[in-house]
Amino acid sequence: MLAPYLGHSKIRDTYWYLLAYPELMEQAVNRLETRWEAQA
Repeated sequence: MLAPYLGHSKIRDTYWYLLAYPELMEQAVNRLETRWEAQA
């Protein structure tokens, strides 16, 4: 789900960010969760 949100067509592009910037990905996940909770 995160790859399309970031505009990636391939999961390997997203995986690179997971390895390189774990803090950035944590922030992205937190934002996604906040958005999903607001829609529920």
